Amino acid sequence: MSSGRGGIMFNGPYEGVDDVYYGSGVYAIWKRCSDGRYEMLYVGETDSFPDRISKDHEKYGCWIKHGGTIYHGLYYMDESTKKQRVSMERQLIDEHRPVCNCE
Repeated sequence: MSSGRGGIMFNGPYEGVDDVYYGSGVYAIWKRCSDGRYEMLYVGETDSFPDRISKDHEKYGCWIKHGGTIYHGLYYMDESTKKQRVSMERQLIDEHRPVCNCE
């Protein structure tokens, strides 16, 4: 699934937060709209996807509040530095203004 103008292609969408693939990079949390498209709720970066895409995430309540059933997507950057991941995360937040990044 593409994120838009930036051309970032996420793997996914995958439903829920229980079975998350390992790796590092940037992740997105989406909700599925009634017309079938996906709306981005949150973007984050991590060196371990399962550590951040979980019910323990500090924004999990926001994801559920705005999304009900949530979906996640992964953009693998396994050879990246934290600085590179943060830069990509910032670009996506600036482009999409996800509600749970802005609350």
